[in-house]
Amino acid sequence: MKQYTDEEKEKILEPFRIALKIEREGKKFLLEAAAKSEHPAAKRTFEFLASEEDIHAAKIQRMYQAIADSGESIDPDADEEESKEKIKKFNERLAELKDSVSASVRDIEAYKTALEMEEDTEQFYRDRIAETDDANIKQIYRYLIAEEEAHSVMLKSCMDFMESPSEWFKDRKGGS
Repeated sequence: MKQYTDEEKEKILEPFRIALKIEREGKKFLLEAAAKSEHPAAKRTFEFLASEEDIHAAKIQRMYQAIADSGESIDPDADEEESKEKIKKFNERLAELKDSVSASVRDIEAYKTALEMEEDTEQFYRDRIAETDDANIKQIYRYLIAEEEAHSVMLKSCMDFMESPSEWFKDRKGGS
């Protein structure tokens, strides 16, 4: 692993501080959306995604500390298959709720806002990749992007499910 100077460390750590703030704000929004949700499936979805933000924040904090303490980056332990499996299980749980769909406009708007937040966070990480030449740091950002993309997929699936359950099921049976 590359050893960073104090100046390099500060430049690398600032986006991680911002990322931690973004994750905390995302969790706060998702918990507020869960509290206001009128639909049990939407409530559980928002609570699940809020817990995911905790997981992200913990991983970002570990990466941050590794760089701050030792001046070295660490492998984010990215697992694309884990993300795919998480999305699959998430959609299976949604399918179990097929008879209880009646999302409110507020729930759907909260999904849309959460999706915008995820997409903005993805873009923040993409911009950081463009700003560094360090392969280790790029790998960390790619991991973070993949995590946010998984959340976006889940949110889009929820919106599709809530807006048109029959189409959602048809798409799943068609091989999507």
